[in-house]
Amino acid sequence: MGQYFLIMANFIMTATEIFTEFIDNLKIDIADQIGIRYGEIASSLNKKFRDSDSNKANSLQVCSYGRWTAIKGNTV
Repeated sequence: MGQYFLIMANFIMTATEIFTEFIDNLKIDIADQIGIRYGEIASSLNKKFRDSDSNKANSLQVCSYGRWTAIKGNTV
C-alpha cells in the first residue's frame, strides 16, 4: 500500500520512475548549442559596442534559461 503503479503491456513503473522519466523529458538537450550561440552573440556585441573580444563580459542570461528553470521546447 502507498505505492502507485502504471501498468501497460506487462510493463510496471513506480510513481518515482514515472516522475523521474517526466523530469528527464523536460531537460534541455541542446544546452551546448545554446551556450555556443550565446557566446557568439555576446562576443559580437562586445566587439561592436565595447571594443572587446570577450564572449562573457557585459552579458547576462535572462528569463527561464538564466534562472535555470527552462524546459525543452520547440527549436526555432
